[in-house]
Amino acid sequence: MSTFDWISLIFREYWKGFLKGTGSTLVMALSGTLIGFMIGLLVAIVRTIPVSKNNGKIKFYIKKVIDFILNAYVEIIRGTPMMVQALIIHYGLFVSMGIQQLPSAIIIISFNTGAYMAEIVRGGIISVDKGQVEGAHAIGMNHWQTMIHVILPQAIRNIMPSIGNEFVVNIKDSSVLSVIAITELMFIAKQSGGAYTKYLPSISKFPSKHKKETCFSDNHLITSNPHPMPLSYSWKDHHFHLTALILCIQYNMSLILLCNQNIYLHD
Repeated sequence: MSTFDWISLIFREYWKGFLKGTGSTLVMALSGTLIGFMIGLLVAIVRTIPVSKNNGKIKFYIKKVIDFILNAYVEIIRGTPMMVQALIIHYGLFVSMGIQQLPSAIIIISFNTGAYMAEIVRGGIISVDKGQVEGAHAIGMNHWQTMIHVILPQAIRNIMPSIGNEFVVNIKDSSVLSVIAITELMFIAKQSGGAYTKYLPSISKFPSKHKKETCFSDNHLITSNPHPMPLSYSWKDHHFHLTALILCIQYNMSLILLCNQNIYLHD
């Protein structure tokens, strides 16, 4: 069967799954972006509250503690992969609470997006001229009134492209949530491809007459084909021979590098 025949076959059998996966991906990305924006907005406003010791030592130190917690949240979440966060949050917390995969995935994406949105919103707030803040305080507005009526409308307008970028990033990053068995688009694609072992039909057509062998060196696990690629293969498929040539080059280069590395280690 040709590549297009395989694609047509898989799509005919799994089109409902692909639609369901696409819907789940969009729901997770959109919900996570909106909720994450609200989290980031709240975090950014709290972090920009001006507090000095003149307002009272208790308020000053409470603000310092809150800032430390929020800074830790932003730095830790931005510094760790979403896959790790998903495994820890879902299996370490939500499974014992009986929360299903889809709500769990939305919470994970929102929690992750909130950290990035906090810095985006804070940058938007800082981008507004300080004279407007001083003018708002001069007419008697407090910090929250200044933020709501003066600063945030301008800041949100400035950061709209970044919010759109986060939405696109969440669509792509939702693929890692297949580790918690959520039926998003990547999970459906792996499932349908695994049914026929045709993850990429043009490459899977490449002949393989010999099984792979696995051997161990001192520090490495090496998996390779012990025999060269058969020379009797027909190159009539003009759409395929370039891909096959690239694979052969990569195959030979990887073997050369592995052999050189093993010789170096043994020496």
